Amino acid sequence: MSEFAEVYHASAIGPRSVQQDAFFVAPEGHLIGVFDGHFSDGDRASRGASEALRSKYIDHGRDFTPTNLGADFDSVDVGLSGLDGGTTATLVSVGRNPLGDRVVNTAWVGDSPAYLLNPASQYPVGRAL
Repeated sequence: MSEFAEVYHASAIGPRSVQQDAFFVAPEGHLIGVFDGHFSDGDRASRGASEALRSKYIDHGRDFTPTNLGADFDSVDVGLSGLDGGTTATLVSVGRNPLGDRVVNTAWVGDSPAYLLNPASQYPVGRAL
């Protein structure tokens, strides 16, 4: 188990012929990305966005800041412009602030929310709106 988070995922293909969801989890569990593709090229869009953002934030250690995220979401959108489809993107970063307190940051594009859950409760603690 990671110091940062326990990560679980589930994905259902439904009536489609291909899976259009993609995700990544940093090896240390400090960054999670979830992508929900749509329309005929949704699988390519979700995988492309997942690979691009994973590369920037995990492989190259880019800082998870509003400025970087805005630019990177725009860059991914331009890269997907030739596809017949798109994807939502939800990123969650778990870390510590300078005082050592745990901090959770989220960023998203589209209609896929992120929930903060407390294992001791059946209800979400919070939802990124």
